[in-house]
Amino acid sequence: MPSPNHEIYKFGRFWLSPSRHALYLDDAEVPLAPKSFDVLLYLAQNPGRLVTKDELLKAVWADAFIEEANLSQQVFRLRKAFESVPAAANLICTMPGRGYQFTADVSLGTLEHSADTGYTVERWRERAHLVVEELAPPRPATSFVTAKRLSLAAAVLGLAALASWLTWRGHNSPAPTQYRQVVIADFINSTGDPTFDRTLRRALEVDLEQSPYMDVLSERNGVSTLQLMGRSSDTPLTADVAREICERTNRSVLIEGSISSVGPEYLLTLLASDCNTGKSLTSAKVEAADKGKVLAALDTVAALMRSRLGESAQSLASYQVPLKEATTPSLEALKAYSTGKYLQSQGRRRVESIAAFQRAVELDPNFAMAYRELGIENRNLSQFAFSTQYFQKAYDLSGHLSNYEQLLIRADYYAYGQSNLIEGIKAFQVMASVFPHDPVPIYSIMDESTILGQYAVSISTGERGLKLFPDNALIYENLGEAYMKVNRFDDCEALTRKNAQIGKGDTGLHLGLFDIAFAKQDKASIAVESQWFDAHEDGATVWYFPSFRGEASAADGKYRQALPLYENAYRSAQRANLPETADKILIDEAAVQLELGFPEAAAATLRRIDEPADNHPQLVSLQAGLGDTSSAERFLAAHSVPNPDTLMTYIYLPRIRAAVALQRGKPLDAIAALDPAKPYEMRDFSVPTLRGDAYLRTRQAQPAVVEYRKVLDNPGIDPTSVLYPLAHLGLARAYAMQAKPAEARQEYEALFTLWKDADPDLPVLQQAHLEYAKLNSAAK
Repeated sequence: MPSPNHEIYKFGRFWLSPSRHALYLDDAEVPLAPKSFDVLLYLAQNPGRLVTKDELLKAVWADAFIEEANLSQQVFRLRKAFESVPAAANLICTMPGRGYQFTADVSLGTLEHSADTGYTVERWRERAHLVVEELAPPRPATSFVTAKRLSLAAAVLGLAALASWLTWRGHNSPAPTQYRQVVIADFINSTGDPTFDRTLRRALEVDLEQSPYMDVLSERNGVSTLQLMGRSSDTPLTADVAREICERTNRSVLIEGSISSVGPEYLLTLLASDCNTGKSLTSAKVEAADKGKVLAALDTVAALMRSRLGESAQSLASYQVPLKEATTPSLEALKAYSTGKYLQSQGRRRVESIAAFQRAVELDPNFAMAYRELGIENRNLSQFAFSTQYFQKAYDLSGHLSNYEQLLIRADYYAYGQSNLIEGIKAFQVMASVFPHDPVPIYSIMDESTILGQYAVSISTGERGLKLFPDNALIYENLGEAYMKVNRFDDCEALTRKNAQIGKGDTGLHLGLFDIAFAKQDKASIAVESQWFDAHEDGATVWYFPSFRGEASAADGKYRQALPLYENAYRSAQRANLPETADKILIDEAAVQLELGFPEAAAATLRRIDEPADNHPQLVSLQAGLGDTSSAERFLAAHSVPNPDTLMTYIYLPRIRAAVALQRGKPLDAIAALDPAKPYEMRDFSVPTLRGDAYLRTRQAQPAVVEYRKVLDNPGIDPTSVLYPLAHLGLARAYAMQAKPAEARQEYEALFTLWKDADPDLPVLQQAHLEYAKLNSAAK
């Protein structure tokens, strides 16, 4: 119990201690997130009366901008916390459309005895508070000025939250000796039942990952280490092989497992040893009466192992969810899931791992983590509609999972299910603070920050992340990408080559080297990488390579070369049953056609798209650019309510509004429409280009120069974008408008140099030559 004479609020068997920021059931602490506790405390302090939602929001979140959905989530968590006591099921009554009422009789008291039972919640609170758990994305604004202020405020607060986490991580994290850095060997299966192959190792990993004090080497990183050892990626992790991996990755504990059977009974054994000395640290054995009880037996033996390796009983009580709840009660479903994870680690085609995960959810329709993996894999294939559905399903089913899995699914749901990148970054920051040994939130924060164009955040996170996880391939990958975005090409190439050694392989290496070469306009290297693509256009990259090369060809002004590449990519995506990806390829092709001066061809390409425009803001933006303002107006009307999608709110909708304004001859309105995009405008070249074009139409040359320079000074942001060479044309026109013929001539010539091998009949290139000739004629 808490310290003497501390005030408490008691209702039934529950009591609250404000001084400890903790809820108790009798003498047992009930883990709550900080804001859940604050909501409960305020309700308990105001029992029997209606507490409106606005009152609760102001009391608990003060001046922060918080959506009502966040409050509803906290109330849902509280009701889950009360589930163990049937009489407490209706402690919090919802008053529809108004607020909540706390129905219990609450008595005040003080405590006279002390016991240190508050560790888990206090540690959670300390860590989560440091990363500003309550920080929410800005509300979509009713005016452009408000939107800008809220966007900037969110960006600043997000950076402050991340800085707080990094400071905490560097100075307040437990000493490394408090963590057990673990490698798990393959189980020795002497039962003859293949169901247990890979399945038990995956299940043990799930059991141990629940602990904030266990750092388990992932299967993917294990494969990377095998490759560095000169072994094939599918080498079985025998005890000897696993021990070498353990030594190479500077880990401390090797866990070997085995399962045997005598009649219907099974014996599970775990042995932990010191990686460096081979000395036995501890062991545990548990029997299972039959096959259906094997997972429960594994829970038991894993808990014994965690305890004997030094984890406290309090931590075990707070961070231990049975496997049948954390994963699935079905061994067959868990086997399918384990197969999918294995295929991922082997770098196999995504459609193969998707098939395995789909099999897992067919066997257990409530398998939340399998839905999460389906969300990840479909997102990687640009199947965003499917991906969103899977993330939603995972989130809906996550209430009974472990703390680790709940935090992971919650963060994925915000970032990728709702496309709320600000909330997603915040959720991953919370996860990083609770599980500081885990690299997932680090490379996820990097990924989302890069998507938002917040490259400094991604780089600072990645550089610190590499110090903590020097062999994590995804941190290398994301940091290399961030270096590319800020034109640090040598640093990007060094990381890209290193990453090829530890996990991403040849495909990632050559895609990265091609991007670097294109950004630097290194023609010799471009040719080398193109030859590699010619020899490797198969398998998982059958649609991606031609699409990538089509974009690069268009950026070189080689329109006739780009067209068959786009068509090849489109047909390949269709054959692979990736309709959303196929539509995205057509959108990319139409965007290139419009920029190069082929509006009729662009309109024809867009007519081939199967899905409704409602699912494609980029499509609507192009339609508006082609003069179809009615479709754009319908889209804007359909998205007039606040939207959690960060890019929709701050990039896509402003672009559509600007395109409509330009079509209607209102360039000043277009400039104003783009104002909310400023915090994230350098995620690609679209916003600066659109704003530069609008300034030219208002004959404001100097602001236009600034916008086009943003593009030309940052080739690494999108090396193969056709907007990059065309920024020279926009800049030339701005200089000509300023009566600076020398500067204008230089920019026209820069475009002609980049496009010296371009198709001579490109309308945009022909127009540039006409303007250049007129400029020279005027000079004479």
